Amino acid sequence: MIKKILGVILLIIIILIAMGYCSGRRSASDNSNEIRVINVTFNKSE
Repeated sequence: MIKKILGVILLIIIILIAMGYCSGRRSASDNSNEIRVINVTFNKSE
């Protein structure tokens, strides 16, 4: 249970970093694609 909570917190941090990085480096459409990839990866790992 604790590991799952830590995993979710880590995922949120990664998404925030990815959003900040993408908005600084790429267009908004690429940004949403990256978030979708992260969500798919997280769902597979669950």
